[in-house]
Amino acid sequence: MPEPTERDLSDLRRLRRKAGSRPELIRWLDQCQEVKCGRPPLDLIKDFSVHEGPEKDIYVAHYKLGKETYVVIVRSRKQRMGKVVTLTPHKVFHMVAETYHKAYGHSRDALAQMLAKKFSRKLAELKKAL
Repeated sequence: MPEPTERDLSDLRRLRRKAGSRPELIRWLDQCQEVKCGRPPLDLIKDFSVHEGPEKDIYVAHYKLGKETYVVIVRSRKQRMGKVVTLTPHKVFHMVAETYHKAYGHSRDALAQMLAKKFSRKLAELKKAL
């Protein structure tokens, strides 16, 4: 733990004089909320749900992003079907984020990661329930 500087000690003495007593200063300190580090979490994505789709490993994700409601069809993993290649959930949500990230104040990658993480959590819950 670092030693207090002369200025720190001066500030403490000034606050103690203002509080009137040491116990009162400690009471003041106990009432202070600690400063939280980092960006506050935003509850940007609401009502996220995942349902099974018409075929195996295809899922339908419903969610609200801001005031808009979205429906995305996602395959649980990358797969080649003849000449068509389906994308991973992260790629699908990255495409969604390409379009909408500026409206919500996040980078494309951050928004795509938030959506993909919510998808994987809800998919795990869905598979556990089955």
